Amino acid sequence: GSACIWWVALSLSQQCSSDGATNGFLSFATTSITVSEKLPNGQVPITVGRTGGTVGLVGFQVQIQGAGSQQDFLSNSKTGFLFDGQTQTTVNLDLIDDTSPEDDERFIVVLVVPTTGNNLPQLGMNSSLTLTILKNDDANGVVGFATDLITVDELQTGNNAATFQLSMQI
Repeated sequence: GSACIWWVALSLSQQCSSDGATNGFLSFATTSITVSEKLPNGQVPITVGRTGGTVGLVGFQVQIQGAGSQQDFLSNSKTGFLFDGQTQTTVNLDLIDDTSPEDDERFIVVLVVPTTGNNLPQLGMNSSLTLTILKNDDANGVVGFATDLITVDELQTGNNAATFQLSMQI
């Protein structure tokens, strides 16, 4: 007999489905963020991650929802990008430190992906988060003494009253 050798050639290729799975699933890194209105750089960092595929450049928006967001943020949305192979990025929301007396404020921040175009990602598990801005202006005002020190002579005869001046900040 004769000997036969069979060669098998395998071809591997990546299939990019129209559902965007190879472009990944985008999610927030957390579901809750609490910040002070007096941030050192005035920015709230929002981390967006990509899992399940990192093919291509993908864009997304971070949008702030809630009453009063126009008074507390420079913009209600920010656009971000993840480059080919990139699994995480940070988008900074610009916070306005106002002087209006207000209690803690809560906003819903949502992740929005495009619905048309190429390299479309899908939304992952954490596509919304709660952003709480802690109050830093007392809604009732702050009452205090106008001066730090008052000296009274207790041996004084006649009117032994001391006068205190109060101030109130709103």
